[in-house]
Amino acid sequence: MDEKARSAADLVCRLIKDFNTERDTDTLRLLIAVLMSVQVSVPMTVSMENADVEKFLHAKAGDTVTTGGAIRMKPDMLKNGAGELFFPAFTLKEETPEDYRNAFSWITMDFMNCVHNAYRNENCAGVVVNGFSESFVVNRPLMKFMLELEEQKDKASELH
Repeated sequence: MDEKARSAADLVCRLIKDFNTERDTDTLRLLIAVLMSVQVSVPMTVSMENADVEKFLHAKAGDTVTTGGAIRMKPDMLKNGAGELFFPAFTLKEETPEDYRNAFSWITMDFMNCVHNAYRNENCAGVVVNGFSESFVVNRPLMKFMLELEEQKDKASELH
């Protein structure tokens, strides 16, 4: 991980901790602004057709494998005690429990892509950042607010 990404992850973690302690609007505003500009790690389950799985299982190191069907990646939705589903986003995958980390494929994406994906899914209650440690939940109203901010930012940049 490069120094810039590590620094951004550290900042998000510090802001989450500060917000969870103080619950003040200035920290929340700063946390939202930072989240809207960072990349996060997302655990994914990969699924593909059985014939394609067989190709991978029989391939040797260095072989090129071409799939015949689609490869689908699905985020490992996290569930809280009330049964609500959350799109997972981690500032650093290395800070997740090792058994969890090793059970998934991981991709890096802009945090706002997480928000877009979660908001499109009506069964998703929000995005949880760092769900196994000092966490922060971006609930549906906050997701809507962030999406509206992003849209306003895009419109403003078109004016220049």
